Amino acid sequence: MKKIEVAVLDSKINDLYTAELFYSKFTSEAHDMYDLHGTLCYLIIKQTSNRLIVSNYEILTENERGKVEDLELALKWCADKKIHLANLSFGSNHFLDSPQIKKVVNYYVNKGMILVVATSNDFFSSYPAKSVSYTHLRAHETAANL
Repeated sequence: MKKIEVAVLDSKINDLYTAELFYSKFTSEAHDMYDLHGTLCYLIIKQTSNRLIVSNYEILTENERGKVEDLELALKWCADKKIHLANLSFGSNHFLDSPQIKKVVNYYVNKGMILVVATSNDFFSSYPAKSVSYTHLRAHETAANL
């Protein structure tokens, strides 16, 4: 059975699980303190299939913030590693970020990358999830209303 490569673009996945990762890219020196969100995403994704090969790119640091430029670097890293499925469990509700986010995301989606993106848990519009061409979920959604 063919394996599926997926990248978790988030905070760093906890050191307890790094041996399970195929690739990893850490961008922050202080990342050990800020690994909860990425680790939770990893644990959820890992439960979905035993066919997954998971990699991690730390895009969110200290205060679970990131930059649009870091998103572009992370997606390029995925493309360079031939990873065609990426989980982005974050978004921006800063409308000034939206044109650059759309440009970057559309570039990689048009090259065949599949992105699963989060929308705001507080029901605010966030990018890239606000764009209708992506699969997006809220933490509050259940199987009954998917």
